[in-house]
Amino acid sequence: APLGTNLKGESFNVNADWAAARLASALKVQQMVFLTDQQGILDARKIPIKDISQGQLEQLIDDEVVTGGMYTKTLTILHALENGVQSVRVMSAGDCVNALYNDRIGTWCLNERTFQKIQNKNTQTFNTPTSQPEAVSHAAV
Repeated sequence: APLGTNLKGESFNVNADWAAARLASALKVQQMVFLTDQQGILDARKIPIKDISQGQLEQLIDDEVVTGGMYTKTLTILHALENGVQSVRVMSAGDCVNALYNDRIGTWCLNERTFQKIQNKNTQTFNTPTSQPEAVSHAAV
């Protein structure tokens, strides 16, 4: 975990997920990646969710589907999405190399505007190799 200090030189343990979300927002990155020990955010049946909107994330919290470390991570994802980050990808650290070539690995958490745009286009993936933006800023934890 990152350490922070105050003006008195006192050290504090800083949650890495919160640090990453706030940095991503401050740096105005478009896309953020969280590496974790799970395949993504899991639904109530413990199946990884492929695409989810801010509102749906909030519902998972309200329904107490996300718990433990994923609860905190979900709060930080919502913060990032509410503060300018367009998408946050959550995936297993072990899958990150394969994810370079497969957009269906992990969970894509999308701000409402991006989620609606994708729903309206009826696409099956968020970033296919032929539709990737020319330049995307990334933050990875």
